[in-house]
Amino acid sequence: MKQLLLILALIPLTVFCQNTETTNDKRISIGLTFSPDYCYASSGKYYSELPIVGFTSGINLAYNVNKRITLESGILLTAKGKKTTYGLSVAYWPEGVPHYTYLYQYYADRYNYHHYYAEIPIKVNFNLVTKRAKLFITAGVSPNIYIGSKSTRIREYYSEDRIEKQATYYDAELIRVNLAVIAGLGFSYDLSEGLYLKIEPTYSQSVISIDKPTKLYLHSAGLDAGLYYRL
Repeated sequence: MKQLLLILALIPLTVFCQNTETTNDKRISIGLTFSPDYCYASSGKYYSELPIVGFTSGINLAYNVNKRITLESGILLTAKGKKTTYGLSVAYWPEGVPHYTYLYQYYADRYNYHHYYAEIPIKVNFNLVTKRAKLFITAGVSPNIYIGSKSTRIREYYSEDRIEKQATYYDAELIRVNLAVIAGLGFSYDLSEGLYLKIEPTYSQSVISIDKPTKLYLHSAGLDAGLYYRL
């Protein structure tokens, strides 16, 4: 899978070297983007690991080399991670009950882990359709700088209709700079001469473990939407 993503990342770069025709005077665009992300992590832990919803948002800069090729980068804030679940029970003594008579209180713990990164994506977009409505493929790499983590414990009691939540921000001591590969297929539409809308389903995967002891790799699939203005 990693090899396939790396090949996809190199294809637009090859096309870029072969085609340098320019057709638009307004080559630089700036845009605001947001993406809800479906995230999970692969680490091989013994407990159940589940997907979690994250996000990616920030400012992007695009440079139109020609009608086919666009180079794109930016500064983004992203939250990626996973869920884990545990089924537990605990013995307790209700008030007024002798200690030799105890009951079991059953509950399940779910932990939501979000790891926050500053992303600097470096992508190449290749337009398959070059009309007012454009269809393009995109690929690239993204150095990701670790900022911090958030852990939310959600405890659901089976014997009672009660749920407890507790959130903690902490430093998970992950590798400070990670590298991910990006691939996707997008659509853009010119709203006016200077303004255009872009929608881009993308897949991202870290190629370097974010945590040395556990070999933890982050994956995410998102739907990136943005509004761009040509300068």
